[in-house]
Amino acid sequence: MSSYSLFFRESDHRHPDGQSQTTKAIFHFSDSDTYQALCREREVQMRIETHGDLSSSTQKLTPLHVFRLKLSDPLRKRASEGRAEAEVHLAEKLDLNVSTRGVVGRQVSLCDADGVLLGTGIIGYN
Repeated sequence: MSSYSLFFRESDHRHPDGQSQTTKAIFHFSDSDTYQALCREREVQMRIETHGDLSSSTQKLTPLHVFRLKLSDPLRKRASEGRAEAEVHLAEKLDLNVSTRGVVGRQVSLCDADGVLLGTGIIGYN
């Protein structure tokens, strides 16, 4: 599996409660094979941890956020010149800042339905 990037953006999409906005996750894949491999997973779990330490295991810790994603059915997808992009709405709005509930500086991991790690990194700000 090749590398991919994950971006978060505020969305105009409303949560089913009608009251709150959500955040969208945008995946950029350097090759379409990696995108297809993730699409074959019946479910991808995205964990945002309470810390930003890549040197320690987080599987037994309670994360700040957990989302179940179906990349096989994104809201929007594009493919061109061997690259691919997929966009999904998260179930809640993330605080895209550095704060007590903010996600900047925290570890984010993607796992398959069996808990096998598919990728990990630290959420930055651009």
